[in-house]
Amino acid sequence: MRFGLILGFMLANALFSHSFMFPEAKDLKQRKVPWKEAKAQIMKGNVTHIFQAHSLEVDLVTTSGEILNTVEPRIDEIYKVVKKCGYTCADTKIATE
Repeated sequence: MRFGLILGFMLANALFSHSFMFPEAKDLKQRKVPWKEAKAQIMKGNVTHIFQAHSLEVDLVTTSGEILNTVEPRIDEIYKVVKKCGYTCADTKIATE
């Protein structure tokens, strides 16, 4: 049983790591942006993938192939933004650690 829990934890970490979510991330341009700018990019439909960490750090992959790094004010705030975005964000992929 213990081995299964450890294996499950390792698999979950691999599935939600940056390298798995964004295998091409090493080739993408990255920049830090304020939370307000990150929200604006999401609301415009310019984001394809989102990764949220427990540390409140959020990575957004844009339609132009850039990674935007930001910090959300509260945990899961990113979900509220995507929900408010509605149909425009319907295909946005979200992962959390």
